[in-house]
Amino acid sequence: MSGDTQTLERLSEEYRASIPTDLRTTRPFQWYLDEVHDEPRVARNAHQRVADMFDFYGTEYDDEDGVMEYHLASEDPLFGGENTFYGREIHEAIHEFVNKVKSGARGLGPERRIKLLLGP
Repeated sequence: MSGDTQTLERLSEEYRASIPTDLRTTRPFQWYLDEVHDEPRVARNAHQRVADMFDFYGTEYDDEDGVMEYHLASEDPLFGGENTFYGREIHEAIHEFVNKVKSGARGLGPERRIKLLLGP
């Protein structure tokens, strides 16, 4: 049991050492404004960051299945293919998810939609 505790403590120390030391440093708002001025991508929201991630790894249209495949899901470059997704239905669901994320990245959420009411 003590071996498990030592392993856990060692992993915890390795994790703490991997975190940048300035991550929790308190900085003034002017510092943030300067960072945004120098590198505007710092001010991106979560939808934009996830959309960037899917765009970075690329896409491919599968003519055989007729679906868009995102390399992040179909090849899993982050974990060497361990979490690869297969199947038309899965890729259609991923495509729908990515479309919603990209809509959010462009600021086209439900609050920006026009509802058409048809009827008497």
